[in-house]
Amino acid sequence: MHPLVLWSIASHDLSEREQVSALERAQRDSGIAQPRPLTRDERWVAAIHRWASAEPAQTVAPAPAPAAAPRLGCA
Repeated sequence: MHPLVLWSIASHDLSEREQVSALERAQRDSGIAQPRPLTRDERWVAAIHRWASAEPAQTVAPAPAPAAAPRLGCA
């Protein structure tokens, strides 16, 4: 893997940790308890639930009755 990719990942992780700690510090200083930020997976789960609730319910249409097949041959 290219060193810049590793640096980018490490830099992103560091900035994310700093954002979380800054948010926690601001909440602690203000005295207002707020829910913790969602993780990436939790954001995906929330988005999927929003998409599912926004779609209309899909109903299954009843199958048409089979037509009587013509009889071939004698009898």
